[in-house]
Amino acid sequence: MDTSTTSLSNTLRDARVAKGLELGDIAEITHVRKEYLQALEEGRYGDLPEDIYARNFLRLYAQAV
Repeated sequence: MDTSTTSLSNTLRDARVAKGLELGDIAEITHVRKEYLQALEEGRYGDLPEDIYARNFLRLYAQAV
């Protein structure tokens, strides 16, 4: 995992925690499976579906936090 991946993952998690939200809350808001959101937070992009979906998941997550 490179620094930009770590930075993005940390930014997502930190923003979620700062809002007092659980990962399940974000899943409910975005309608994205919790497993995919967790993969985003952990920088495990290989565990996500095709790039077009992964980018959309990232966009939805960012809008939610």
